[in-house]
Amino acid sequence: MNNDQLSYKPVGFIDDNALLTGKKLMGYSVLGTAKEMHHLLHKHPIDGILISFQHTNDQIQTFIKTCKENDIYVKQFNIHLKSL
Repeated sequence: MNNDQLSYKPVGFIDDNALLTGKKLMGYSVLGTAKEMHHLLHKHPIDGILISFQHTNDQIQTFIKTCKENDIYVKQFNIHLKSL
């Protein structure tokens, strides 16, 4: 997760499962849900968001819009596992 070559320094995770808020995932705290994004942007030093979901819907578009309105970059990453 923490990759000096890419200059990303994770602050934590955002997950729509509110039961995970405050818990650790891969050593980083789950900060809250996407619905709490506006609050989280003001509470934590966030320069950018890396998203890992594939589908797009209204909630995700709202999430992306909120980020862009607050000068937060949004990038999508995905991992594909392929049998060889």
